[in-house]
Amino acid sequence: MKRALKRILIQAVSVLLFYAVLLRTLAGTNIVAGIFCPGDHLPHHYPILIGLFVLCRLYIVLLPGFILSRIGKAWLNERNRN
Repeated sequence: MKRALKRILIQAVSVLLFYAVLLRTLAGTNIVAGIFCPGDHLPHHYPILIGLFVLCRLYIVLLPGFILSRIGKAWLNERNRN
């Protein structure tokens, strides 16, 4: 179970770090305009960064549920082995 908890923690920290980097990168830009009005006024890589930012944000919102479900699953697997 400790191995599963370490893996969950590493995944959560890596997504949080990636989210922080994206947040710093996109902080000075108009993200809303990039989502609703994509076009020539944005650099070509910004729609991809904005999409990754939105996906990371969704993952972070759902992160507590993911962590609790994985801990519960690891606990049940450990319990069934004994």
